[in-house]
Amino acid sequence: MGVLLVAASVVAWLNGGIRTDILGLPIRATDPVRPLGIAAVLFAVRLIGLRWHGFNTEVTAMRALCRPQVIAAALTVLIVGTSLQINYGIAGGSDAFGYARQADGWLAGDLTIEQEWLRDAPWPHLPRIAAPLGYRPAAGGLSSVPVYPPGLPLLFAGAMWLLGQCGSVAVVALMAGLLVATTYRIGQRIGSPQIGAAAAWIVATSPVVIHMMTSPMSDVPAAALSALAILGCLHASRTRALLAGLAMALVVLIRPNLTPLVGVLGVWLLVFDRQVPTWRARVLRCALFFAGAAPGAIGMALFNQSVYGSPTASGYGDLDGFFSVSNIPANIRNYSTWLLQSHTPLVALGLAALAVPAGWLRKARGLTQASVLVFVAACMLAIYLPYQVFIDWWYLRFLLPAWPALAIGTAWLATNTTGRAYGRAGILALILCGGWGLFYAYGHDSFRVGWGELRYVSAAHAVRAMTRPGSVILSSQHSGSVTYYGGRRSLRYDWIEPHRLDDVVRWLNERDHDVYILLEGWEIERFRARFKNTPLGALADASLVFHQKVSTHVFLYDTRPRAGNQVYTIDTFMSSAVRCCEPSR
Repeated sequence: MGVLLVAASVVAWLNGGIRTDILGLPIRATDPVRPLGIAAVLFAVRLIGLRWHGFNTEVTAMRALCRPQVIAAALTVLIVGTSLQINYGIAGGSDAFGYARQADGWLAGDLTIEQEWLRDAPWPHLPRIAAPLGYRPAAGGLSSVPVYPPGLPLLFAGAMWLLGQCGSVAVVALMAGLLVATTYRIGQRIGSPQIGAAAAWIVATSPVVIHMMTSPMSDVPAAALSALAILGCLHASRTRALLAGLAMALVVLIRPNLTPLVGVLGVWLLVFDRQVPTWRARVLRCALFFAGAAPGAIGMALFNQSVYGSPTASGYGDLDGFFSVSNIPANIRNYSTWLLQSHTPLVALGLAALAVPAGWLRKARGLTQASVLVFVAACMLAIYLPYQVFIDWWYLRFLLPAWPALAIGTAWLATNTTGRAYGRAGILALILCGGWGLFYAYGHDSFRVGWGELRYVSAAHAVRAMTRPGSVILSSQHSGSVTYYGGRRSLRYDWIEPHRLDDVVRWLNERDHDVYILLEGWEIERFRARFKNTPLGALADASLVFHQKVSTHVFLYDTRPRAGNQVYTIDTFMSSAVRCCEPSR
């Protein structure tokens, strides 16, 4: 009981504890100090009252509880529960809104957002101005269509049909658990149960995994299904090869730029798989794998044809601007720095250890079939090193499909020469790696990302309360969420030509649309710089209507002159901004 209370204290400290209602009764467990104090009392009673009597028996019992499969199961349950707690299921920003709105579109049978009310508007770039973040203009019309591929929105749509608005939260949480559990099974398959359990621990305490399981995003699902495909390839069964292909089909539908991973796994099955001795059997398994993966490519082609007009088109448009050889040096520097800072050098060494012969590291037993992990990690680097350069550490998320490889290599280094036991140094290293990962995630507010997303709902609800129906909101970061949660039409100011802002507002006013400007704090200077030569571009303090000072600063400005202006300021979220908030209908 003392050990369990200590664990509960750590969880409450990391993610704020549990707040829920059961049959109308509020359940709160948010204080990390109280369970720690009770645990201390229990330990004191045990040691003082019973002294050392039966201590060896308790040690034996604890060792039995610490069996690898028990550890892996406990970590899986813990990561699912934590994700359910810290993911608020909010459709904010670009990615989360794009996925959630497309899921609603699948449920409604229509993926487009109609913009016919702007048919007569005389501005250039009109379809772009009308499309919120996460959407783009449809071919030959004013409608907006999704930017993002259909895989994750389809999963969300199925879960939302069963569970309501919290369906997206359940999908991400279950995928996070699947990633941890599958990492254990891969480590067990190519190494030992001990290696699998240690690898599961490293994944479960990874800051980037924690950071990305707090939002309805595609990174954790893509990584989990990629790990499932790797596990299927590691079995000699033909059925498993087919199932591995089906897992990769889902990966392609979720993140099409991971399609090269299908070819990498197929080549590995055909050439490097040591489980199957004959070429005929290898060719058959490889063919079954590609047969399973084919529906993903076919589905993407049909989706692209239907939505974008061509089977080879992409929601992102021309991809040439996204990839460049000149990006490689900066990305090597960024990814390596972020990995070392957030996961310790030992975890980085684990990835390199996969490609080193076991004898060089004085390991009597190597990892069988480890080459598949090396190939997957190399493929991920080949895809993302030429990709765009980003500045935030959590863009390690792009490399998450390589995380089982990284974790298993590290776990292998931490075990003794047999790979089936941990020395004291190995246990210490694993504890330090996991502890540092949790500390880094806590220090970078990863456990509060989901809570911070409530700012989109709160701001949208404030806009709905302070504006009349028919109002139009000029925005960028909130362009999707203010419509989704606030029920107000939005236009993208970042596509309005700098000298036309006043013309846009005038045209809307003439058609009885009040016009407001909704900005995050970091957008204000960008807005002023873009429209510095227009009267409205100054964003005068007298035009400020609303200021939200929680999580980030959000401002609402009126484009009409206001006499005796009073600003409505809040430093807590609107009471209506809650987990899994329903969209405006």
